[in-house]
Amino acid sequence: MKQRGQVTLIIILGILALFVVLFLFYARDQIIEKVTKTTNVQQQLKLELTQIEKDISVCINKETTGILKTLAQNGGTLPYKGNKITILCQNIPETNNCLATPLLAPSIEKEVQPILQEKVRQCIDLSPFQGKNYEISSGDLTLTFIIHPRNVLVSADYPLTLKQGEYTVQTKTITKEIDVPFGRLLTATNEILSQRSTTGNFDPLPFVLIHLNEFNLEEKKPYPNEIYSLSLRTQEDYTFWFAVTAQGRFNS
Repeated sequence: MKQRGQVTLIIILGILALFVVLFLFYARDQIIEKVTKTTNVQQQLKLELTQIEKDISVCINKETTGILKTLAQNGGTLPYKGNKITILCQNIPETNNCLATPLLAPSIEKEVQPILQEKVRQCIDLSPFQGKNYEISSGDLTLTFIIHPRNVLVSADYPLTLKQGEYTVQTKTITKEIDVPFGRLLTATNEILSQRSTTGNFDPLPFVLIHLNEFNLEEKKPYPNEIYSLSLRTQEDYTFWFAVTAQGRFNS
């Protein structure tokens, strides 16, 4: 009788052990399935978000380079009526000198930032990413535009969320470095204006030689005024145009 009871106990323990093993296998499969699902969803959302961020970067690059070319063509300002060459040095009567308007990066940044922000906002198109198996929501675009000597830095803060079930991914600040030495062009232009305003004269050849042929500089003189075009030899797509008004040579 005792021996029969031991056999029964062993059978019961064996059945329990079998159930435990089966439960562990089942739980393991459920965990693996959930982890796999989580990983797949997150990967899909991240891939979609990465593509959206690439599209936004394309918009930033396109609109920024366009505005930089317009700024250069208009002597560091954005035109409000047509494309006219900006006068950056006004003649002082009865002298050969002129009153210069130096180009200041902070002033240009302040003028450009809201215009560029609106252009980028209009360029962004989320329609290809809508109607998919996730929800997409976006906030307001805030953009900063900073001129450096050798490049222009544009940062876009654009709150964007992709959500599928309990899983979400969100954008971070998108920063784009535009490889245009705009600050260098501003410095060179101010150097020309400074010499022209204080001495009443400017010779392009010494300027080009001093700067070791870094710049292309052309001066035209539709009497009595002067028109200058300035560009870097490595970035000829961005040519600064500006004018100096004069009354002809004044001899004191």
